[in-house]
Amino acid sequence: MPVLKSEYHKAIYIIGLLGLAVSVTMSLYVMSLAQFLLILNWLAEGNLKHKFKSFFQNKAAFAFLGLYLLLIFGLLYTYNFLFALDDLRIKLPLLGLPIILATSQPLNRKTINYILLFHVAGSFFSGLVSVYVFFTHSIGDMREVSVFISHIRFSLNICMDVFILSYFIFGNNGFNSWIKVLFFLLIAWFVYFMLFMESFTGIIILLVTSVIICTVFILKRAKRIYRFAFVSFLLIGFFSLFFYFRGLLSEFHNMKPVDAKTLVWTTAHGHRYVHDIHNKITDNVNFTWMYVCEEELKSAWSKRSKISYDSTDRLHQPMKFTLVRFLTSKGLRKDMDAVNSLTDAEVKLIENGVANINDAKKGSFEKRIKNTIWEYENYNITHDPRGRSTIQRLELWRISFILIREHPWFGVGTGDVDDVFTYGLYNNNSLMSGSGLRSHDQYLTITLAFGIFGLVVFLFCILYPPIKEKKFSSFLYLAFFLIAMLSMLTEDTIESQAGVTFFAFFSCLLLFVDKNNSSDK
Repeated sequence: MPVLKSEYHKAIYIIGLLGLAVSVTMSLYVMSLAQFLLILNWLAEGNLKHKFKSFFQNKAAFAFLGLYLLLIFGLLYTYNFLFALDDLRIKLPLLGLPIILATSQPLNRKTINYILLFHVAGSFFSGLVSVYVFFTHSIGDMREVSVFISHIRFSLNICMDVFILSYFIFGNNGFNSWIKVLFFLLIAWFVYFMLFMESFTGIIILLVTSVIICTVFILKRAKRIYRFAFVSFLLIGFFSLFFYFRGLLSEFHNMKPVDAKTLVWTTAHGHRYVHDIHNKITDNVNFTWMYVCEEELKSAWSKRSKISYDSTDRLHQPMKFTLVRFLTSKGLRKDMDAVNSLTDAEVKLIENGVANINDAKKGSFEKRIKNTIWEYENYNITHDPRGRSTIQRLELWRISFILIREHPWFGVGTGDVDDVFTYGLYNNNSLMSGSGLRSHDQYLTITLAFGIFGLVVFLFCILYPPIKEKKFSSFLYLAFFLIAMLSMLTEDTIESQAGVTFFAFFSCLLLFVDKNNSSDK
């Protein structure tokens, strides 16, 4: 027996979905509140026996629920039960949303469009807040500009919004021309914002997803002339990127050999330089550990900054290393005159952990690419992955495979991944030991927790619902599916509240609520 009239329950249901859509990028608190509202409303509607019967008859929805049942199965052999229970709490959207959305009243196309637009609005306003934070606060790391959720989870939501807006522009959704122009401008803003935020992962996922979707829909449905144009465009784009990256790589390899006979050994103030000619680490094509006079650096820096030369910068990096790298990137020697030549703004940059003059460029995506290349080149020399977001993933993956080989079939259980990974880093003498990090790959995390058996179940629970519901022909669902699956290659996408809510919300909305795909044509 429902508590309220059916139209009131439907209104509350829609409000809950709108609140969840807008809060995925804006507020963890509202995110939880919206789901709590959906649960209470679903219970208050009554008729639970019929709902559960309907759910269990829905093979796609029940298969999706298997993601949460896998976590419960992992409780049978876990040791860290408290962590396991917390993991179950975080991933409650995998339990609640499929049951609620698969058994609630159907929604029309217009209402679903409004829900999607609310998500776009939430991402847009979150982006504005991030820009405000960037220009009004001292930011040492661009990841800090995403104040509500992690910058990578934020970038995944933005990628989804780009495809939502594209769907509204090219689909038959009833929007007039002026609104579609506005959608084009929003797409441009979102792409610019990801470049501004230096979201390397987000940009790559957006590009790869776009190429795959265009390939699927254009080659399948477009006329021959458009297929030819598309393939030509792809080839031009591929070769343009190839020569662009080759040009960036050449900057790191065009190093002049060091002639020890031409080196200067004393500073202008009579102190001795140290030249480590065997250390090939560079910054902006300058050898980092040549022309270093620590005596003068320490003395001069103490007069320019309140942060000690022997302390750490605001990113907790050794201050002297940040200073040496920054001076090197400017092509300066590491002595008193170089420190004195720094502007007050540059001193602030160094204090904030900026180790390269190029890193001072605001919103430069090329800077992010160069930093990634530098990380790789530096890793080849030092074999130290610490502090380098891209390279450290290689080390985390290496340890993941070692641990998986020790627990191949059923893994270590729902609650033991963090403990086992911490032990694995230490036991394998990894320089990442004590970092508190783990796989940074959702598939490896699942395999470590539940073994090969669990990975098979995980993939089945993700793949079977869209196959059963014939959703891979849907533009929106295919876009979301690719974004989610690609992100899991480099991130533990569903191991955080924001990530698992993003995944569960769009999966259930597009699988079980959005039944009409006719406009995709």
